[in-house]
Amino acid sequence: MSLADAKCSTLTPLALNTPSLGLTASGTAPICGRATLAAGTTGAIATTAVGAQSIVIAFPEGTGANDGFLHYTVVAGTSITIVSSDNADARDVNWLIINPL
Repeated sequence: MSLADAKCSTLTPLALNTPSLGLTASGTAPICGRATLAAGTTGAIATTAVGAQSIVIAFPEGTGANDGFLHYTVVAGTSITIVSSDNADARDVNWLIINPL
């Protein structure tokens, strides 16, 4: 099957910065943002956009002597918390919430 057969050439690219799609980093329901680890945790990041089935992707910025592995916890409808396996980790972390349809 060629791209023409799959009609890929007629698809409109998704603009991830389009506010009408709900991809926002502000308000009460942000789905992306940046937080700084302090003592290895971001603390609670308030967002009503997170649910029990949400997937959170955390992208640490840079590297340092105390880089740990990142994991997260969710309080559905309330917040996410990103935590490092190293309590001395102080990196900035970009995060994105993906909600299944």
